[in-house]
Amino acid sequence: MTLGIYGAGGTGKAICDEIIRGEKIKEKYEKIIFIDDVLGLKEYYGLEVFSFEEVKKMFGKEKIEFLIALGEPGAREVLFNKIKKEGFCFATWIHPEADVSPSATIGEGCFIDKAYIDNDVIIGKNILVYPQAIIGHNTQIKDHSLISIRAFIGGYCMLEEKVYFGPCAACRDRIHIGENSVIGLNAALYKDVPADYTAIGNPARNLQRNAGKVFAID
Repeated sequence: MTLGIYGAGGTGKAICDEIIRGEKIKEKYEKIIFIDDVLGLKEYYGLEVFSFEEVKKMFGKEKIEFLIALGEPGAREVLFNKIKKEGFCFATWIHPEADVSPSATIGEGCFIDKAYIDNDVIIGKNILVYPQAIIGHNTQIKDHSLISIRAFIGGYCMLEEKVYFGPCAACRDRIHIGENSVIGLNAALYKDVPADYTAIGNPARNLQRNAGKVFAID
């Protein structure tokens, strides 16, 4: 089995670093490659790079699994749907040092770094959780979202699809965060965030955004 990291950029490097350090990766994957349709590279960070069209010709659907290495939630959704449409499968990778409750549910295509995930948490599909994030009990995070380093999410919260939850941001229990929202660096949430809004400051205030990308990162 081959692991394909889709996105040859900074996020891809970070994912690659964590996965290669894990001894168990050698038990499942014979090879790790990058997939990138933009940069035109043949090698990146010591690994071979292929376009998605090349991968479709090279690998049978049972011979490769994907992880998406983009930080922009909207772009994560686009790639996830493209891969799904072609019938390929996704990896789900949980760091050996992550503290994940046995009652938590982790969806396909997720990358969970050294985070704490409490009981009865539901993590959707294609979600990236960075180190030292804390996700409280009975919280639900829907598909294609990103939870940044040292983020704190209280219990019984609901994060809709394509939420970017920024570094060191925090929200109290029972907060609802709408689809396509951005929670800024160090924001402290005491009230709900509507869809398509950015929350900044302490206490956080909600600012309406223009249509477009949730957050320009990678």
